[in-house]
Amino acid sequence: MNNRTIFSLVDGVRIVVPDSVHLLTPYVLREQGDWFEDEIRFVRRVLEPGQQAIDIGANYGVYTLAMGKAVGPDGKVWAFEPASTTADFLAASIAENDFRHVVLERSALSSAAGFSSLSLNDNAEMNALTHGAEAGNASERVVLVTLDERATAHNWRSMDFIKVDAEGEELNILRGGARFFADTSPLVQYEIMAGSALNLDLVEAFSERGFPGLGC
Repeated sequence: MNNRTIFSLVDGVRIVVPDSVHLLTPYVLREQGDWFEDEIRFVRRVLEPGQQAIDIGANYGVYTLAMGKAVGPDGKVWAFEPASTTADFLAASIAENDFRHVVLERSALSSAAGFSSLSLNDNAEMNALTHGAEAGNASERVVLVTLDERATAHNWRSMDFIKVDAEGEELNILRGGARFFADTSPLVQYEIMAGSALNLDLVEAFSERGFPGLGC
């Protein structure tokens, strides 16, 4: 990670990203001094010290770091990011902030454990699992885990907040977390856009499990 830069965001966290204005995240952070989505400000307000949170599709960690700052050292954050290079940047950011209460999981969540191909894009925000489909020129093999399996591994008896932004994998993540969502009642922030359309199947699936309302 020789070509990297560090930005200090408005909540005081420091984030390590590629040093390139041609990529979305570093461009936005350099131009605005913070992440551009309103949801980041919601996360900073809603989470409290000592709480627990999960970031699914953590990418470079804009939301992970906001969660880590909000819950503080008495809380806990688990960040799932399968892309190796992107996860390396996130690991550097976690170390940069000395967030020992933030756990990086270098895996992708889905409906079943195993392996899959991750299609890699110049803008890491667009990386997506292919599940055997043609992954294109750039891809890597990644580990798949489920929420239910990780809940057992980490002994999650409760969870306060979950962010899910997994480029179309959200329904599979929900299927792989049936027991987790039945046993816990976190506040869930999820991506409902599938390309240019609303992913109403995901909204319905969450509603059927007792999580009414719309995602982001």
